[in-house]
Amino acid sequence: MPVDLIDKQILLLLGENPRTSYRALGRALKLSVTAVRNRVVNLEASNVIRRYYLYPSYAMLGASFCTAILNIATPPPSEEFRERLGTHPMIDRVNFLADGNVMIYADYVGSKELDELTLFLHELEPVNDIEFHTLLVEKGKKCTLTSMHLQVLRCLRKDVRMSVNEIAQLTRLTQRRVRKLLADLIGTNGSAEATWFHEKGLGDYRTTQQCFHPCPDYDVAEGGSTRFLARIAFRGGDEKRRKIVEVLKREYPLEYWFTYASASAPVLFSMFLVKVANYSPQIINHINELDGVESVRPIIYYAHHFYPGPKERFWAQLFNTSEPHTKT
Repeated sequence: MPVDLIDKQILLLLGENPRTSYRALGRALKLSVTAVRNRVVNLEASNVIRRYYLYPSYAMLGASFCTAILNIATPPPSEEFRERLGTHPMIDRVNFLADGNVMIYADYVGSKELDELTLFLHELEPVNDIEFHTLLVEKGKKCTLTSMHLQVLRCLRKDVRMSVNEIAQLTRLTQRRVRKLLADLIGTNGSAEATWFHEKGLGDYRTTQQCFHPCPDYDVAEGGSTRFLARIAFRGGDEKRRKIVEVLKREYPLEYWFTYASASAPVLFSMFLVKVANYSPQIINHINELDGVESVRPIIYYAHHFYPGPKERFWAQLFNTSEPHTKT
């Protein structure tokens, strides 16, 4: 069944901190512990929540975040082309778009890697043109990892929601020590999606000063909704960008989910999920009428594929393991 507003609130709260207890979720939503637990279990069983995972902050990676829309000269792109993109060490996600083009997401370190990435994309034979955006993200913070930090990280990699008591038993550390190490690694106020928009234009939450971010990996389209990005070009700076996002949050409490903000152009990429496909044009038309908006274009992707990328290689190097397999 499609997710409802309560499901969305649960997903956003788990996005802030997937280690939040059912009791704390219930208090926040004014629901019983049983009601919250049942909803989380249903979200997991229906594959809306696929897993919980931990990723290093951009400060730990020393990286920046970007996206590119590849205009394909002779669509649709082939699976071979997708796999070619996935071989690039900076690319960790490839989306096939409904219009026959392709959208990629990548992490890069410094201008040299950015130049290498753009050159790689331009040299691909089916690519006719590229719209490239470096995205605004919270960098988080960087910390020096001790052997005890690594023990806790191994536990969190296995199960982000593992309790303090379970971690203490596995690591043979005291619960007090485990709590201190968790505070070092993920902070005491939970986590946040590092790319979600808030009033500073960097993310949807104020607290992302962690070395590592625990997050749920969820796909609300699994709940029966249609997912699309609205590419919004606007006039003005941070204040105009904030006002546009405030309107989207207020007017579309269920449909609107998050916004990527470009650092290289006055452009927003806002994610929506709608239960009825023909509702999308209404949202696009409404956005187009907002003050300061110059143009709006829907971007609908029907397939996305994940590749190891810098974040997964970080773990492989940290724990001296082989690189993970491609995840689809």
